[in-house]
Amino acid sequence: MTLKQTQGRMEELARNIPAEDRSRFYAVIETEFNGLHEGNIVRYRLREEEWTTWRSKWDQETQERGDNLRRDLD
Repeated sequence: MTLKQTQGRMEELARNIPAEDRSRFYAVIETEFNGLHEGNIVRYRLREEEWTTWRSKWDQETQERGDNLRRDLD
């Protein structure tokens, strides 16, 4: 699953969650994603290559979001 597909799936699932709970939903997903590592990816049926590729893209996007937020706050 690509990063874009992951985001699309998250948005699809979020539609079924009350609006007041969506920010918590995204926070939980992000926490779970950030907790993934080589030792537990098998639990989610991920191959190491898939996880490594996905993680690299996630980290890059997270960095870009942080940079944009800091720039907006300055």
